[in-house]
Amino acid sequence: MQSIVKQKQKVIEAQERRIKTLDNANAKLMSALHQLRSVSQTNNNSMLGPLRSTLISPDVAEFKTSSC
Repeated sequence: MQSIVKQKQKVIEAQERRIKTLDNANAKLMSALHQLRSVSQTNNNSMLGPLRSTLISPDVAEFKTSSC
């Protein structure tokens, strides 16, 4: 009986280590995603801002900014 409990305890501990590893990896990925989004928004605003009026024709621009 004790050997079964010890074996299950080892499995639980291994799962806990795996969960911690996955949590750490997830936190790093979320941080990287946040940084990429920030860089992307910065690049889009600085690079496309002046070109936006030439890329979108005036008669269609009002539909792009519509809240509908």
